[in-house]
Amino acid sequence: MQLITVIITSSLLFSSTAGAVEFVNESLEVGGDTVIFVAQIPDGYNPESSSAIVVAWHSWGNNQYEIFDNTEFDDEANRRGWILTSHYGPGSIHWNNHDAQRHCDIMLDWLFENYPYDPDSIYMIGGSMGGAAGQVWHVNNCGSNDHLIAATAGGSQILDTQLRAIQYLAEGDTNRSMRDLFGGLPGFSDSVDYEYHRASAVYLADTTESLHFNSLTLPVWNRWGSSDLEVYAYGYPARVYERLRTGATELTAFAPSDIANHGLLIMWPEGVCNWLSRFSVNRYPDTISIAADEADDYYYSYVELGSRPFTFGRYGVWKSEADRRLDISLIRNIQEITVRFEFPWSRYDTLWGEWSNEDGTITNPVVHLQDIPRVLEAYRSDGSPFQYVMQEDELVITLAENGEYVIVFEPTFAREPPRSIAVQYRLLNSYPNPFNASTTLQIESPRSASKQILFYDIQGRIVKKLNVQLSPGVNQLPFEGEGLSTGIYFAVMEGETLTPLKLMLLK
Repeated sequence: MQLITVIITSSLLFSSTAGAVEFVNESLEVGGDTVIFVAQIPDGYNPESSSAIVVAWHSWGNNQYEIFDNTEFDDEANRRGWILTSHYGPGSIHWNNHDAQRHCDIMLDWLFENYPYDPDSIYMIGGSMGGAAGQVWHVNNCGSNDHLIAATAGGSQILDTQLRAIQYLAEGDTNRSMRDLFGGLPGFSDSVDYEYHRASAVYLADTTESLHFNSLTLPVWNRWGSSDLEVYAYGYPARVYERLRTGATELTAFAPSDIANHGLLIMWPEGVCNWLSRFSVNRYPDTISIAADEADDYYYSYVELGSRPFTFGRYGVWKSEADRRLDISLIRNIQEITVRFEFPWSRYDTLWGEWSNEDGTITNPVVHLQDIPRVLEAYRSDGSPFQYVMQEDELVITLAENGEYVIVFEPTFAREPPRSIAVQYRLLNSYPNPFNASTTLQIESPRSASKQILFYDIQGRIVKKLNVQLSPGVNQLPFEGEGLSTGIYFAVMEGETLTPLKLMLLK
């Protein structure tokens, strides 16, 4: 196992005009990289209470102090008892590249460890190049174990950095810094073919290659100044984004204000914070409409793409507890999908659903339903049975033909799952997570064995050890967080090279 070492190289306290607040500057060395951020901890902050946190993204030519020096968001956050934070690095384009996402993630982990906040009340704001950064963050970080944000607000958002960069090149712009400013060129690709598209909240040139669908359930607040060129940026009306978000949970898009300014300066702190405070994170939206440029975790689903290169995957999932219904549509380049029944349904008895594969180049895609009771019977709407495999608490179905499916479960989910023989040790999951006092670890074992589970804090220190006796199959093992403070922890099986299991303790 490779542990991330975090070294605090500076920590300074300042007073602020907002009152008796704690102003924390941090520079963290992580794997040879430097993560810099500043955070305002509000007057009267109590780690035992749930504080919202606002992450501010700076605009071009500014730094992490912009939100504190040029606006009154710090006063407003302090008045509400909210944490306000902003990060900087690896340079002037850090709001829309891969490193920026990683830096923000490290910052949020560190703050949660040292100044616990409510993980269901993470808000993001920004202006100009940082105005759409909350949307960029969400389309890249909407998995079940990510820092999911509750809402985002932006002034003079530059929504589509990819198209803007292409247009500058097409106009014969030879200014390298201008290309760097808008980022997102193929040369920035660092992991997958379409990585550079992740720099944009929406790719207006071709929405089949845009990740913006991932944020359709994210509440978004938009505003432009009366002097903003972004109102008709890229040759497209900026408000085309409203049409792209048709059916979204919440979108507040203002016509250009009468303020002849740009970026954060056209955002009214009290009004923006009033709007943000209406929302808490939606971890289990009833509808998800996903664009996937790589195999990954999106909300409560995980997908494997087909073998066609340079092709986004697209799929949708619609669920209804009242109707006992789960509809799945595999629209493009999806070979395998897993839906986890983490959403808090009160009972599991019968599940109806229309499942379809719309991509004629993908044959026999596979559907997995995880964390479900034992299946008693399964058939199509015409009464004919279909083939399935039940493995532990997972149902596996090859989607050979489209149509309506009906699955009848045992009438309760409180059961001891059947055991099967595993081929290796695996740290599968924990539930609940986040947890308050105790959680249950799910560990798969190929044989009976005595093992020790080590728990590390975010700074790489062993804080607890748990001796366990494993049986073949999936083991459900209780873990008590007694003696540990609120924070992020990693569970590791001693002597085995396994992916650590991330745990979040809230007290």
